[in-house]
Amino acid sequence: MYLEQAVNNYIMNAFQHTAQGRRMAVTLKKTGEKARISVYNDGKPIAPEEQSSIWQSFYMKSGNTGSDNGKNKNAGLGLYIVRKILEQHHGCCGMENRENGVEFWMEIPLDDGN
Repeated sequence: MYLEQAVNNYIMNAFQHTAQGRRMAVTLKKTGEKARISVYNDGKPIAPEEQSSIWQSFYMKSGNTGSDNGKNKNAGLGLYIVRKILEQHHGCCGMENRENGVEFWMEIPLDDGN
């Protein structure tokens, strides 16, 4: 249930930052003994100085004054929650700026059946 919430947070975050007519993609693949889930969206890159801050609780992107007529109503908790959920599942998460957008990813250890 919590992993579902983490993936949903990534998807909703990408949706909020993807302009109409632009692209989002969700992928799932096995890499070694881990499952890797990534959510990509076309859009503006995240500035290097903000990349570590986005995982903190109540973080709001600089320049976001809340005066966007309700378009982006959030508390700045989504990525913080993702990080905490992944920590509890012995996984990891991160983001990478891509040529035309941003990719957020998470890796979760796969159960070996024991």
